[in-house]
Amino acid sequence: AAGRVTLPGEAMKDVYWLLAESHTALKHTDEAIQYYRLIVKNHPKSDIGVDALYRLAHHLQQKGAFREASQHYSRVAAEQPAGKLAAQALFASGFCLSKEGMDAEAVREWAALATRYPADPLAEQALYQKAMHEVRLKRDADALASLDDLVKRFAKTRFLADAQYWRGVVLKEQGKMDEAEKALREVSRGEPRPELALEAQFHLAGVLQKKGAQEEAARLYQELISSSIKEKLGPELLQWLSEFWCARKEFDAALAGARAIVDRSRDAAWQQTGWCLQGRAHLGKGDAKSARAAFASAVKADARTPGLAEAALRLGELSLAEGAHAEAAVHFTKAAEVAGG
Repeated sequence: AAGRVTLPGEAMKDVYWLLAESHTALKHTDEAIQYYRLIVKNHPKSDIGVDALYRLAHHLQQKGAFREASQHYSRVAAEQPAGKLAAQALFASGFCLSKEGMDAEAVREWAALATRYPADPLAEQALYQKAMHEVRLKRDADALASLDDLVKRFAKTRFLADAQYWRGVVLKEQGKMDEAEKALREVSRGEPRPELALEAQFHLAGVLQKKGAQEEAARLYQELISSSIKEKLGPELLQWLSEFWCARKEFDAALAGARAIVDRSRDAAWQQTGWCLQGRAHLGKGDAKSARAAFASAVKADARTPGLAEAALRLGELSLAEGAHAEAAVHFTKAAEVAGG
């Protein structure tokens, strides 16, 4: 047609690039994608083919088209493995696959980055992400190997606290308590976030408890009773904690655990246990009035735990000490009735 100018292919490639970059600058994402696609389709081997492929993947990622973005990122790494964009593309591909819930495939990309480009700044983060997704996939042996590799290769890694935390958790699950203890104690060296420090303390206490270091375990647990992760201390653990401190005559500490049971559990059986433990601690402190109130609450709870017999017995003893013999007889009879031998 008159007036129409036909440009050679090489020139059209440059026009597409200028249009794509202009639309990118104007934040016209769909239009930019259109022109990058034309370069990728018609000029894949040109001097800007791989750059266009990377930019196309990046725009698709921003639009949430993660699976397609990953495919293009992978092509970048495959077509120019020695290029400046290869490591970035592999990392971004792993990220996109993770967003799609394709954790195993994401691990594959990050493993390739860490193996092929060990000196790249992204290798450190790739190893960490690989390990975290292996934890998610319950590939404990692989996760531990990745974390060990991370700590070994990057002694001052910014992920040190997290890496040691997850090493400790995995080792604990594998029953390697000595190694788990060492890793969890190392968490503090990495300047952990406050929440991570508390989580590490919780797991360390569990490891120490299993190893028989009851005193240190109890003190670590005790510090967590009022912390932001206090819900991790279930009633069974709080019962153990309260009984442990009662046995050592540290009755204020015992009271804290017993009160936490009552405050956090609506179950009648745990309410009864918590009140009974409170009464036991109050008795230890010599506070008969508070002990009586706690034991009375235990008896009123609609449950039949060992705490019921203990609470009735102690109420009988308190009544007897006060000279209230008839009341004492009622409580002793109750205790005998529910004790079951």
